[in-house]
Amino acid sequence: MARKHPCHGDKISPQHPPTAFAFRRAVAEADFAGSLQRQLERKMVVPKALHFDKIFQKRLMLFLVLMICQQGYASFIKVRPNTLREFQFLKCQGEFNKAQYVSLSHVCEDCHNLYRQPEILTECKANCFQNTLFPTCVSLLMLDRHEDDLNKKVALISGQEL
Repeated sequence: MARKHPCHGDKISPQHPPTAFAFRRAVAEADFAGSLQRQLERKMVVPKALHFDKIFQKRLMLFLVLMICQQGYASFIKVRPNTLREFQFLKCQGEFNKAQYVSLSHVCEDCHNLYRQPEILTECKANCFQNTLFPTCVSLLMLDRHEDDLNKKVALISGQEL
């Protein structure tokens, strides 16, 4: 009865057993297939690990940049806009009236949207809107007719009555 050779599928007869060469070839092919599979498994695992490392590195870099920038322009990241917390962060000494504060904040946001520079927003709100940039933003946005009303709001919010 003829049977198939386990290495390469050839039919072998009981009178002609596989040669040592065929046996070594079969072992080498099996070893190569096993090492190839191990290499493929490693290649499939390594990119996932590298992907995780790259994401971790990006997040770490972003965290470090934000920590460095906390003293400068990125300081408004930690507070929500138009809230009592931002009002206190700006060290405003006056009365917190949300409607008035929001109207002043919109002037700075519109000025920021006009020029798209992050320092404009922070400098416009600095010192509780009492700075040289806020009146400049008012005139650039052509809000000159509302200037007296805006100055009264700044005085109320900053704690300096006119």
